[in-house]
Amino acid sequence: MKIVHGELTPPLTASNSRKRKRSASEDSDSPFGRPHPLPESQFSARNLSTSLYDHISPIHLEPHALKEFNRRNDRIPKPAPPSPGSESSNLPQRRQEVSIDLQRFARIGGPNLNDLRGYTAPTSIALAESQPPSSKDPKMSLKRKSDAQGETESDSKRTKTSRAYDANFETMLRTRNVELPGWDTPRPANFDELIATMKRPASKPVSQEVLNLEYEKVFKSIEQRTSEDKVKTNVFTKIRGNDDEKYPNAMNKLCTGWARLFPDVELPRAKPDYLEGLPSDSGTRLLRQQLKPYVAPLEDGPCLPNFFLELKGPGGTIECAKQQALYDGALGARGMLYARRDATDNGSDNIAFTFSGIYASENLRLYAHWVTQPQGVNNGYHYHMYTLGQYIITTSVQDFQTAVMAFRNLRDHAAQLRTSIAEVAESKYRAMEKVKSLPPPLYAPEQSTGQDADSE
Repeated sequence: MKIVHGELTPPLTASNSRKRKRSASEDSDSPFGRPHPLPESQFSARNLSTSLYDHISPIHLEPHALKEFNRRNDRIPKPAPPSPGSESSNLPQRRQEVSIDLQRFARIGGPNLNDLRGYTAPTSIALAESQPPSSKDPKMSLKRKSDAQGETESDSKRTKTSRAYDANFETMLRTRNVELPGWDTPRPANFDELIATMKRPASKPVSQEVLNLEYEKVFKSIEQRTSEDKVKTNVFTKIRGNDDEKYPNAMNKLCTGWARLFPDVELPRAKPDYLEGLPSDSGTRLLRQQLKPYVAPLEDGPCLPNFFLELKGPGGTIECAKQQALYDGALGARGMLYARRDATDNGSDNIAFTFSGIYASENLRLYAHWVTQPQGVNNGYHYHMYTLGQYIITTSVQDFQTAVMAFRNLRDHAAQLRTSIAEVAESKYRAMEKVKSLPPPLYAPEQSTGQDADSE
């Protein structure tokens, strides 16, 4: 497929008139040394197209790609109509003269076939099309219509959001060193610690009776093939527990506060089904001020999120959920990278401080995310994703208990990590603020506003 390129988007620059920009010398002399996600040479070039289709090859025939193909073709100037009297202007009349017999055949029909053995003449084609077999039973027709409307209303928003995560999206991430877990994916340096943490017995054991009851509710909910919204209510709450206020969280919120993962490519905004972070109060005031484009995805939501979950109903796929979890985890790991650098002067030591999970088709999977230094000249950071565990929660009560225990332990571990990092960073910020040596806030390169994942 040949895609006809239209005009490129306005040039991207890294300027910001409202804040004093930090020069390269300031970055190098800073005690924290906070670079941009990509070297300056990769996002300061002018006349860059922010469409991911101009940065990948080959382009897969996905709905979004075909929509972009049509959009660019529509921008091509249409040819002028033929002048009267020219040879091309007589083509429609000649075509009509040639096709008179064809029009008569289409209007009257072909020869009578009633004399053929075994042939049954249709009563009326139009009548057959307007009255399908299912309409003979009014009750069944109404039931199917109601079921279809229920599925459409509950999953319409998620369909719009998920359709952007296709093969082209995955290709774009892979070309920029953001890869799904594979056979050759390295383990995080704290892998053994994470596995031991996930297997740790609960501090408050749940009685077998309560566990059996929770398992029964989850099993029945899955059997009913409920929508994604009901999966969040009936399945996710049983896995997480009823402690909704334990950690600051947000569900299904468009993260417009995060800086783009790649300044020169306009990817859809992340919209995790669930995320957890720190409270947005005075305890993280300077952290939000200094690293806002990287640690504050929501204006009034959790700060420095490092635990994410993507949920899929019966119509969702594991592959789509994995791409969403990869994207969420990469953005969260980038924020932890900058926070750790300000707190400990070391952020890329192969230790995972960010985690994600997906639930789809009775499967619960847990992942670790971390960032390593760029390899080679003009390369961006390498974002890793490693599988920590996979669980089928409907096999038995014991498997359900193992999955729930791993999820909750990893969730608590993520909360401890972000709290400890934020406390150290905040104390350093306050000490520097006290002696008036606090560096300017880390800014994000300016980017044009584009189409989000949940927009048409």
